[in-house]
Parts: sequence; C-alpha cells; structure tokens
Amino acid sequence: AVAIVGFGTFGQFLGKAFKKRGHTVYATSRTDYSVAAQDMGIIFCKTEEELLEHTFDAILFCTSILSFESVLKRFPTDRLKGKLVVDV
Repeated sequence: AVAIVGFGTFGQFLGKAFKKRGHTVYATSRTDYSVAAQDMGIIFCKTEEELLEHTFDAILFCTSILSFESVLKRFPTDRLKGKLVVDV
C-alpha cells in the first residue's frame, strides 16, 4: 500500500498510477478531495492521524517545497519507521 500526502494535481496523478498497478492507495491533503479520491478508488483520510491508522509501505509527500518541512514535522518519526519516505 502507498500513502500520499498532498493530493493536488500531482498527488492525484501518482495515486491513479499506483492504483492502476494494483496498489491500495491512501491520501490526505489540506483540501478535501474525498469525492475525487472515491472516484479513483483511493481512500481519502481527512487528517494525518487518520492516514497513520492505516498500514502502508511507502509515503509520498507531494507538497510544495515551501511547505514540505512544516508538513513533515506533523508526522511523528516513530510512526514512519520502516517505511519508504519520498519527497516528490
């Protein structure tokens, strides 16, 4: 399974690509993209905490360069242990 943080245009593009290849995809974003995610067969989580309740192997941060650091700080590092963390 793959988690995506930042489900704007690029996050949705990656989500569709992973879903198409048979992966379970979870996503979260500042904006509520729950309808778009549902249409793609992606599970949308309204908060980071809700996202972290799921089991996934990789987490992709699809945020702007300016917000990446502040977004990453909201994720407890112990909850990311053993996961592939990618900034795209």
